Amino acid sequence: MNRYLQLFVLLLASLGAVFVQAQSWVDGNFARYDQYKRPVFIAHLQSTTAKLEASDLLAGRSAFRLDLAIEAEYFSDRRFNRLWRESLGINVGAAQIADESDNIEKLSSFVSYDLYRGDHFTVEFLPGKGTSLQVNALPALSLQGSKLGVLMLQGLLGDVPLSSEFKQAMLTPTADSQALKGAYAALQPGAQRAQQIAEATAAQEATEEEVASAEPEPVAKPTPKPTPKAAPVTVASASPSAAAEKSRAPEAKAEPKPKPAPVQKPVVKVTPPQPPHQTKVAAATPEKKAPPVDLDDKNKKTSVQVAMLSEPQPSDSRLLAMSDAQLLNASSKKGDSKELVVAQQAYQTELERQIRKYQTIPFSAFTRRMEGDVTLDVTVDSSGRIKKLNIAKPSRHNLLNDQALDAASSAEPFTPIPSTLGVDQFSFTIVLSYDLVY
Repeated sequence: MNRYLQLFVLLLASLGAVFVQAQSWVDGNFARYDQYKRPVFIAHLQSTTAKLEASDLLAGRSAFRLDLAIEAEYFSDRRFNRLWRESLGINVGAAQIADESDNIEKLSSFVSYDLYRGDHFTVEFLPGKGTSLQVNALPALSLQGSKLGVLMLQGLLGDVPLSSEFKQAMLTPTADSQALKGAYAALQPGAQRAQQIAEATAAQEATEEEVASAEPEPVAKPTPKPTPKAAPVTVASASPSAAAEKSRAPEAKAEPKPKPAPVQKPVVKVTPPQPPHQTKVAAATPEKKAPPVDLDDKNKKTSVQVAMLSEPQPSDSRLLAMSDAQLLNASSKKGDSKELVVAQQAYQTELERQIRKYQTIPFSAFTRRMEGDVTLDVTVDSSGRIKKLNIAKPSRHNLLNDQALDAASSAEPFTPIPSTLGVDQFSFTIVLSYDLVY
């Protein structure tokens, strides 16, 4: 009888656990995350209370459910996992990351396929129980006792959130909440999406098994070269005169010292020395180039995040450095007066200043010691809105290229075009330098 009673108690406990797991989530807030003016996903944050308390959520004292509805047409798994790695690296302490390092690796391997419009990625966290990850209606990844969900929420809404607008909308209802709620509800995976993900996962696992089971080709060991044996010396049969000659042999070998050829060095110096005027010219060349180099280095060391802020130069030198787009702007008015060129350059300097205000070195780029220059072509309309934005010359690091585009996009809207310029749109080129000072 006691055994049946124990089984009944265990059954009630399991039902209670299921009931706790199936939380009654209160309809929370919605926020859209855009990148380069393109929608990426709509986030839906829910809790068990009517009001979302940021301090309780970010400290892991409250249960929550975070659902990301993919709004972009295509979201690669590498880009998805990079989003989490960067946000965790910026907003989460190193000790917390170390504690959850195994679960962070599980997150990367859990989403090993590309996401498409309508897919949903869900994170649930229950204090004292752990974190659960799920894509659409596929089997979830349960991480017992893990606080990974809290770290992921900190990454999105920490001191350096994805954007200040995104963080505010996630924690406080906004005027666009109803519109975002409708757009969120319309984002649903297609009927065949679960099968596609299952096939992609199976293909990924098969590839990993093939790599793991592949036997490495035997590496042929290099045959050791035989040690050359010295020619046999018949010491026993050597006569005393031969022994005497042998004792003299080291002296004979030490005698030919002309081999190092120090005596031939004077022959090398036969070429006459350079005339004095050539030496002076060579010494003057680096002195002439030194001031701009020192100026750039001084500007680069002003901040780890923003580097090489170009100082205004005299109008003549700035005119020589103008690009084709700038010359087109400068020739928009008849006469091409000097005042117009100065006004053009003053306006461009203001636009560059607004972009550089958002230029930073991403944390991942800093830790991986990434450096480089990104050249952007930007065209704005009369109201200061971006009409065209593209990379004229990229760096070899996509992380820096993305940050440069993000800096220009974040600076919008720019200062409107002054009426004195007499143009409807203004084009300019800016070089963003990402240099590490230590």
